[in-house]
Amino acid sequence: MANFADAISEAGQGYTSLEAGRTANIVAQHNAWIDEQDAEIAMNIARKNAALEQRKGARIQAEQAVRFGKGGVQADAGSPLLLAAQESVLASLRGSEELRTGAFEARRRKQSAAMHRFRGKAAKKAGKVNFIAGLAEAGADVDEEFGLTGKFNKWRKGKKSKSPKTEKTNVLGGISL
Repeated sequence: MANFADAISEAGQGYTSLEAGRTANIVAQHNAWIDEQDAEIAMNIARKNAALEQRKGARIQAEQAVRFGKGGVQADAGSPLLLAAQESVLASLRGSEELRTGAFEARRRKQSAAMHRFRGKAAKKAGKVNFIAGLAEAGADVDEEFGLTGKFNKWRKGKKSKSPKTEKTNVLGGISL
């Protein structure tokens, strides 16, 4: 009866592995979803910050033009024009940098989501394999305990039987192959 108890225990462990794999997959899918949402948020924040930088640059240019005009400086030639052009370029660069940083963060989050999905699928498959292995081992224990292999050979109606060693290695769920 010890083998039968071992068989029940192995079948239970196999089922536990199956459920653990399913649970790990569900958690991984959820984590992947969170990472994808974070990627979208990162891109939206980057777009918002880039637009703010562009507006800030335009505001600084407008302030410069007003100050130059108040001071009687000719704003369409010489250093004032050069300062305005530099500010425009800097505002554009700051906006581009915000977008680049956001895109990098979004890509990192999407790669993390893909890794979560991969790990989840692998855990689910491992759980299935462990479940099947547990059932096979349980079947071998039941077969050994109750001697079902010998009875099965008698039911084959005179067909040539396999060696006991081969039968033990080809057991799946208590049925000899």
